[in-house]
Amino acid sequence: MGRIPTVAEAREFLDDISTDKRAKLVDRLLASPEYTANAARLWRSILVPQATTNPQTQYLGVSVEAWVRDRLRTGATDDMTVRDLLTARLDYLDWTPDRKANPAPGLSPVGFYQANDLKPETVGSAVARTFLGLKLECALCHDHPFDKWTQKQAWETAAFFAGVAPLEPEIKPASGLVNRRELKINDTASIASSRFLDGVSPNWAVDSDPRKALAAWLVRKDNPYFARVMANRVWASLFGVGLVDPVDDWGPHNVPSHPQLLDDLAAAYSASGFDPKTLIRAIVLSDAYQRTSHLTHPTQSDPRRFARMNVKGLSAEQLFDSLALATGHRDPAPATADLAFGWPARSPRGLFIAKFGGGAGRTDMQVSILQALSLMNGDWLADQTNPTKGAAVKAIASVPFLDDAGRVEVLFLSTLSRRPTKTEADRYLPFLTGADDKARATSDILWVLVNSHEFLVNH
Repeated sequence: MGRIPTVAEAREFLDDISTDKRAKLVDRLLASPEYTANAARLWRSILVPQATTNPQTQYLGVSVEAWVRDRLRTGATDDMTVRDLLTARLDYLDWTPDRKANPAPGLSPVGFYQANDLKPETVGSAVARTFLGLKLECALCHDHPFDKWTQKQAWETAAFFAGVAPLEPEIKPASGLVNRRELKINDTASIASSRFLDGVSPNWAVDSDPRKALAAWLVRKDNPYFARVMANRVWASLFGVGLVDPVDDWGPHNVPSHPQLLDDLAAAYSASGFDPKTLIRAIVLSDAYQRTSHLTHPTQSDPRRFARMNVKGLSAEQLFDSLALATGHRDPAPATADLAFGWPARSPRGLFIAKFGGGAGRTDMQVSILQALSLMNGDWLADQTNPTKGAAVKAIASVPFLDDAGRVEVLFLSTLSRRPTKTEADRYLPFLTGADDKARATSDILWVLVNSHEFLVNH
């Protein structure tokens, strides 16, 4: 769901003594609207990674996320989403008889193409990297240095997007896509025709639209790449590191750590009709996922062995949404409000994500000095933990049915999703009980907990 649990959710789970409580919780979370919203955010980070680090492309990420969220709400599986992405209408302006442009109605994933400069070779490379795990951009200028892919194959893949061009009526008329299937290789005299990476040419008598032909081939159940790549992405999102890692650079130089497991996951995913919930449910209910992050033997230190749960840094959005939940913050306006037309986000969420976005991989993510100072001394978090301003602080300190031990317990449940240990209770309870200003003491405890390493990671 992209956030920590509420106090009620954490308490309900901890107090549930039934043997199937995990399965019940997983099913409830997967059926929730928040799962759909979080899944759309993950899709956006995959499809438009530029939006995380480049403010000029933020609005493209917002539009793509909205489109994916709408698709997921209708029950679209991954193959349906990918097919719709690859065959999306790109001449998205309706032209009136007097040549005035009107935006076509409805949501669109055209931001994916815009983020890739509306260039066939750039879009083709992004599609190969995202859904096939292949970095064909390395072969656009010469044969791939580490893999079998040739320059010609890279351009044959790009040729499926030969009809992608700047959105101008002179180039792409409103009547539909130009079904171009050929490209010049680096503006030379050599021509590349659309051809699948398995060496087979499309049957143009069946489908004359090259993008539709590519989409149909890509999501076929016998495609040797798609199911394995997407299953690996799900694994990586849950464990912080993929069975193939990096997740978008497959080849003889980067083989799976557990090939049989990857094959089994891909087979189950394909058999489910490319339903990601099938994979998520199976993985999070496995012994591997439910292992402790506590290191009990030196051989468990390698994150790709999955001998223990990897400690994973929260993404910028996960961290802000968790901080907002723990402190009771509510944004005065949706995060998309300032981003709708590409303007810099001025909301607390937008400013926070701009500061904490990007960075290293999740299993080696560290908070920078600037980020640590922002958490400890920044105005926003200071206000949220202020005894006179913070919603959660005021509520916990003043609620009449809690004693001091209950207040300490709620503070731990609202931040670390667990009850305090005896050692922690022996430290925090006297501090709260002996305080002349209960609200200030409650504020101090909340500030300490949200700045703890345990709060900043998923473990």
